[in-house]
Amino acid sequence: MWFTRIQQPIVIGTWYASQGIGIGLGGLIGYGIGQIEASIAAWRFEFIIIGAGCAVWGIVMAFIIPDSPYTTKRFTREEKIVIMSRKRDDYHAVEKRQLKWDQVGSAVRMSTPN
Repeated sequence: MWFTRIQQPIVIGTWYASQGIGIGLGGLIGYGIGQIEASIAAWRFEFIIIGAGCAVWGIVMAFIIPDSPYTTKRFTREEKIVIMSRKRDDYHAVEKRQLKWDQVGSAVRMSTPN
């Protein structure tokens, strides 16, 4: 919703490339947690600490990242219009909140075992 079709590969590629940094930092954090000496196993500490951190981060992101350009409070009305007009040439809607029952039926048929 935020990026044009030309910008999307660059953004997604950058995101995938930065995963290496996350893996490296995760290894260091895992090593540090593994050094904890307590009555429960170190792997349990890792699940507790990393799980709590991810849960807190998810809650923070739910409040910071807006659902769409329409709902953000960061931009003025004019800025929202500019954001939406950039997407005009992409030939797809930014946001559709319309339930299509034929798509629901297709998803259900595909998810049921034969």
